[in-house]
Amino acid sequence: MASEPVLRCSECNMMFKSRTLLAKHRSKFCVGGVIGDPRQLMRMRTAEEEKRPKQHVEERPQSDGFLSSQKVQELQDLKNRRSRLRASQYLEEKMLLGDLEYLERHQLSPKLSQLQPSTELRDLQREYAVLREKENKLKEDINQLESPRNHLRDAHQRQIRLLAEDHGKQLADIKARNSDLERQKEDIRRRLEELGRKNNIRPQAPQVDMTQKLISELKAQEDKNQKTLQELKRQLSEIHKSGYSPRGQGNKFQPVNIPYYGNSLMAEIGAMRQAYLQSGGNDPAVLAQMADMQAEAQALEEQNSRSREASKPKTKPNVLCFLCTRGVLTPGESKTLGFQVGHVKGADQGLAKVRLAAYHIHSGKIVQSVTGPVTCSTSSVGADFKYKYHVFGQQEAIFQGVNIQPDIVIIARVYLSKNDLQRRRTGDDDDDSHFDESTLVAWGAVPLVVTSGRRSDMYSSYHRSNINQSTVNTGTHTVLLYEPPVPETDTFSLEMGWKPQGVRRFRRATLRLRLFHGKPRPGSLTPSEASDQEDDTLPKNAWLPCKRSSPPSEPYNQDQGFDIYIDACKNMPDGVTFSKVAGRILSRDAGSFFGADVDAAIKITSDDIYNPVYNYRLEMRDPNISPTATLLLKIYTRERFVEDHPLVNAYAVLNIFVESGTETQPEDDNTDAQISLNEGAHQLRLYFSGPQAGEPITGSCLHDTAAGYISGATILVRLVSAALDSNGQPLEIDQVPQTDWEGLGLWVPAPAYSSRVYLSMSCEPGPQEVSILQVLAQRTPITAQKSIELVAEQRELRNLRTEDSIANFITEQLIKPPGVQPSDMHPAYVVPYSPKHGIKVCVDGAVNLPWTNFTHAQICLNPPGAFYKGNPHAAYDKPVFTEKLMLTSTNKNPQWEDGFMHFPSRHLHRHMCVVIHIQEIAVNISKDSYKYGLMEQAWTALPVFSDGYVNFDQYKLPLFRGAPSAALLKQLTKEPVWEWTPKAVANKSVKYLEGASVFAFICDTRREQEMKERMNTMDPLEDLLPSDRLAEYESRGEGRELNTMVPHGKTPQQFVEGLAQKFKSLVYKLYSDGGQIS
Repeated sequence: MASEPVLRCSECNMMFKSRTLLAKHRSKFCVGGVIGDPRQLMRMRTAEEEKRPKQHVEERPQSDGFLSSQKVQELQDLKNRRSRLRASQYLEEKMLLGDLEYLERHQLSPKLSQLQPSTELRDLQREYAVLREKENKLKEDINQLESPRNHLRDAHQRQIRLLAEDHGKQLADIKARNSDLERQKEDIRRRLEELGRKNNIRPQAPQVDMTQKLISELKAQEDKNQKTLQELKRQLSEIHKSGYSPRGQGNKFQPVNIPYYGNSLMAEIGAMRQAYLQSGGNDPAVLAQMADMQAEAQALEEQNSRSREASKPKTKPNVLCFLCTRGVLTPGESKTLGFQVGHVKGADQGLAKVRLAAYHIHSGKIVQSVTGPVTCSTSSVGADFKYKYHVFGQQEAIFQGVNIQPDIVIIARVYLSKNDLQRRRTGDDDDDSHFDESTLVAWGAVPLVVTSGRRSDMYSSYHRSNINQSTVNTGTHTVLLYEPPVPETDTFSLEMGWKPQGVRRFRRATLRLRLFHGKPRPGSLTPSEASDQEDDTLPKNAWLPCKRSSPPSEPYNQDQGFDIYIDACKNMPDGVTFSKVAGRILSRDAGSFFGADVDAAIKITSDDIYNPVYNYRLEMRDPNISPTATLLLKIYTRERFVEDHPLVNAYAVLNIFVESGTETQPEDDNTDAQISLNEGAHQLRLYFSGPQAGEPITGSCLHDTAAGYISGATILVRLVSAALDSNGQPLEIDQVPQTDWEGLGLWVPAPAYSSRVYLSMSCEPGPQEVSILQVLAQRTPITAQKSIELVAEQRELRNLRTEDSIANFITEQLIKPPGVQPSDMHPAYVVPYSPKHGIKVCVDGAVNLPWTNFTHAQICLNPPGAFYKGNPHAAYDKPVFTEKLMLTSTNKNPQWEDGFMHFPSRHLHRHMCVVIHIQEIAVNISKDSYKYGLMEQAWTALPVFSDGYVNFDQYKLPLFRGAPSAALLKQLTKEPVWEWTPKAVANKSVKYLEGASVFAFICDTRREQEMKERMNTMDPLEDLLPSDRLAEYESRGEGRELNTMVPHGKTPQQFVEGLAQKFKSLVYKLYSDGGQIS
């Protein structure tokens, strides 16, 4: 190899061992030199240096040395770049040579591949062979390692098959032994029948001998059963030791401790059955055989007991086991004992579960039935139906063959888990991992048996009349709940009036529990009680009573003048932001106004927009002011919860003068009566709407026209006689230095509200308004400067840094645009919804119905829309029915006088609606009887909430044909009514009942009185009617008066009451029969 020539590329200076490789390099890869052949360059440089005259280094110019070093550096850089490029090209050539080697080996003829042998190719081939050999060796090692594991897996599978076969054999043995027991049971039954026949014909003396013989046979049979039981225990233990899981689970087996409840055979079989279930057993045949054995053991024990009593001398029998017939404890046939759990009231939000267990109070042991211990647990539920109501839907547990004894008590344990979000995320509502002893929040108890005159207040609020026999405590109980821990059962007493010592009630919570014996009769366990009463104490300084000691009597002189002070507002509704007060003094007919206008803006330093401070004063010096003049005030603000925050206003009025010595406002400008200034500090109500057009402007006009007062909201205004100079002329503030204003009486500071000087009896809060003031008093104050963030956009806030800029922004925002009348303040945004108080709905009437008979309505809330889900949900949220049909209305336009219907304790659901379902009722007279039947029907939906506030308005709602289905109601829970309606009509899910509509009112329960005062003056909202068909919904005034349709033989009052009852029963009959509500 050393003698082989070495060839060099003259362009890039790369070296090659053959001309073939050099030719391939030049034709495909060579990119040439960047500065030429380096050796040629070196020769050229040497020649130039020889031609150049020699000079000393010291005489060489500084610039030449700098250039030389720069050239050398550039040359070194170029060399480095060429070296990197060469390494890259060399790598590419090696890769190409590898490809050529592959082609030469597999595609070219063997002859060509032998013509040009390459030393490098041979080296690569040797290296490849070595690597291939190593790879094969590694594969052999891996296979050797895999072989033992495969062997172990096969052995494990064989072991599982063997265990399964052994288990099958063991089950077969158990079934065979059970068959033997069955045959023995039949033999015992046959012998008992023979004994009964013999007892009927034989004298009494031999009967004792036969009884003794039967007892010995029964003891022998019991011994056999005991041996069989021991064998079952042994086989079950072997199954446990084998680690085999009948359910096919791969989890490691955990041994189960078998509990024993006494020494009886029946108890041991029950314990064996429980242990079998806990260990994963689920074979139906085995469970059936165990149940049969347990029933047989119970029969044997009872027979033994009766036989022993029969063998004793005849005395008064001591009956230990009672069975129930219609609630009375008498010996007889065993019947069902069961529990129904209705609801838990008063617990916190979260998932709740109730566990029940029956105990003997003396021994503390759990009571046994033929199927196991008398214990059960409900599935977990959330408070989805009502606020703080956990409704379990009458979940039921039934036990057979319970030995009912007078010392049994039912203990209920209530568990509460706050992990509601995790439950909803996983979809596992019945996961017991949420519930352990740390989640036990309450317990309660009720005796299973009551005797004459015995009832414990500790157990329940359920009352029973005195009876002469012991009875099973059947019926529905409201069980009082106590805080844990649960006392030991031996501390319980069943005496009248006993209560646990040192145990506190769990808030005011109760459990609704139904005990039944025999066939249960499901019914509603949820009462329709009203919301709990609240404390009626007013918050501090929310409203203070103040009344004049005597009416104004000082005559008013026309040249006297007076000052108007706008001090502040109190308890403004939640929907406000920053505000200002504008006002004007008007004559009675509003044809004239006097003096300057009021323009009081909120002080920037005001620390609460709900109680804004204005500290505004206006001088009134007009000598021509009318005796009937009234101050009309408008409070402007930007609406907080409405899109684009429109400018809205509220109203207040105050009469300027009164007839001297009275509180009466003059009614005539030309009156001869002496008048006096209505001087003093006044607390005035705020109203949603202003004076009606054409009505006189007076101090009581807003109250008289039912403009609708804003609950709790008031304004503080003062009228003060003008200060006079030494000549008796009224002073003006611009004529006196500011330092003298207060001394001369030109500026009278606002008194503290707590000083009780503001005359407030005209705005005394009612009971419902007190509950609103309690909520308003707990709000977090928002300063005037902070309030701009509720309205201003982010880009505007960057420019609002100083008090002057903020004041200017507020002023601009509260200027009324020219030609634009601000709307009234939104009536809903006063106080947030309270589930405790709930909502009230009034269905007033229907218009343009297409049928000819009587009409009634049923009303419910959705969600839950329980009535349309069927049993058992309907029992927990029954609809409310109209009852008072107005006979002066017509069949086409019926009206009802039921007023407001209360729906307390309801969750806040942003898409909740009121479902109003009306139905036609036909009344036919057949001989001496009346037949009622349901005919046509229609329905509609009324929205309940807006941004967490109950709507406060009257609605005109379009009716849809037919009845609502559960699917439609579910859709309504996902979007607002006004968005759902056009979509449902477009996709033909619902169809309008042409031109027919319903009028309905809705309000917060705490604002019922406020609504009643303005019901007759409210214009209904028509936003939900189809906008292109409004003319069709105008009342046509057709129909026949209902008075003329009352059947003969009935008075109007009797008919109205009977019709309401029949309608209710027909609806419930349709529900109970499982009929489709459609």
